[in-house]
Amino acid sequence: MGGSVDSDAPVRVHAWVVDVDSLGNDVLARLEAVLDEGERATMAARRREGDRRDYCAAHGLLRFAIAPGAPEAVRVEAGENGRPVLVSPAGPPRDVSLSHAAGVVAVAVADAATAQAQALRVGVDVEAIQPLSVVREVSDRVLSTDELAALRALEPAAQRRRFAALWTLKEAHVKCTGEGMSAPLTRITFDAEGDGRLVEAPGVDPSHVQARSGDAGDTHRWAVVAHARTQVEIRVHAEPPALP
Repeated sequence: MGGSVDSDAPVRVHAWVVDVDSLGNDVLARLEAVLDEGERATMAARRREGDRRDYCAAHGLLRFAIAPGAPEAVRVEAGENGRPVLVSPAGPPRDVSLSHAAGVVAVAVADAATAQAQALRVGVDVEAIQPLSVVREVSDRVLSTDELAALRALEPAAQRRRFAALWTLKEAHVKCTGEGMSAPLTRITFDAEGDGRLVEAPGVDPSHVQARSGDAGDTHRWAVVAHARTQVEIRVHAEPPALP
């Protein structure tokens, strides 16, 4: 198709982390208009207005991120453990992921411009930063021994942010593997300093895992994790994808 692909070119992952309130009602209405019948039914079944808005924003923005000129043509199906699988539009395989939590949404799309993208898996997660009581209640069940030691060495306020950093990295990682929450979370260890780095996980070579993470304001934390046997460039955008 008109030229060869540079095998050394980095595979790119584009991610967007967006405050739902910043979109405004007109944009949300436009996003809802491109959802399919199944998505509208799922959205309508959510009891809280905020949950419906979050669902609409995440699924609508994912469609525009995949196909800005024809978002209605996008079809994403639930695969193993609910992992989203892009069915259409047709083209080179590309991985997608999405997440939403209490007024903030995140979507990630692999750029299919290079051949290596066919082997790329991507996961994204966003979570509200939890009260210290919740952190102390659940950390033993989801953190590894090393992660727990690092967490407990911090001041209480810092523990909340560290837990959010570790949790979003782990959830983004298990979205890549397809295990979802059935994964042995206490056997997965991340170093949460900076963007985050996988130290160990069953069946995964840490050298094939790249991550970016950060705060979404004062209330949320996000993470993007990519699994690939080649260089991956993860670009995170604070503004939503263009809506032509």
